[in-house]
Amino acid sequence: MSVLIRKANVEDIDSIVKIHETAFEGFFLTSLGRNFLNLYYKSFILSNHGVVLCAEKDNNLVGFSACSYESRGFNSRLIKKNLIRFGLEAVLLLFTRPGALIRLIKNINKESNDANIDDNGLYAELYSIAVDPSCQGEGVGRLLLTATETDVKEYTNKVSLTTDYCNNDNTIAFYHALGYEDYYSFVAYPDRKMWRLIKEL
Repeated sequence: MSVLIRKANVEDIDSIVKIHETAFEGFFLTSLGRNFLNLYYKSFILSNHGVVLCAEKDNNLVGFSACSYESRGFNSRLIKKNLIRFGLEAVLLLFTRPGALIRLIKNINKESNDANIDDNGLYAELYSIAVDPSCQGEGVGRLLLTATETDVKEYTNKVSLTTDYCNNDNTIAFYHALGYEDYYSFVAYPDRKMWRLIKEL
C-alpha cells in the first residue's frame, strides 16, 4: 500500500513520540523523557512558524518530520509561546538533572561560535525526521523530506539541518544524495561535533 504524507495534528503526538524514541534512542533530546517530547512536538504542531508532517501506511503512522519556516529564533518563539509548560519542565530538570538543563539552554539555537562563519539563520530548519524501523529502506524518509521542502518553499528558498559529524556516513550520504551541501561544522555543548548542511530549493 502507498504511503500518505499529511500534516500532523495533536492526536498524532503519542505516535510521533514513540517513533522519536525508537529512532533516536540514546540521543540527548530523548533522554529528557516522554513528557518533554510530548510538550515539544505539541508546541511544534500548534506553532504558526513551522510544520510537522506525518507518513501513514496502512492507517498507521510510520514516520514524521518537523521543520521551522525560519531557523533564526524559532526555539525561542516556541518556548515563549508555551512559557509556563516549558518553565515547569525546566524546574523539574533543575532539581533532577541540572546538567541536562544547562546543555538544553546552551544548545537551544545550535549555532556556531566561530566568528568566521556568516550564518544569519535565514532559512528553514529541519529539526527532526524519523521513520519507524519496520519501514526503513522503503523510501519513507525521502518522501517526508521532499514533502517538507515543498511545504517550506512557500516561505523560503533554503532549508538546513544539523547532523552528527562522526560515525554518521550513511545519514550524511542520504542528505547529500538529495541535494544538501556541507555548510560548516561546529561543536555543540559539551563536545558533540556536528555538521550543518544546507540546500537551495
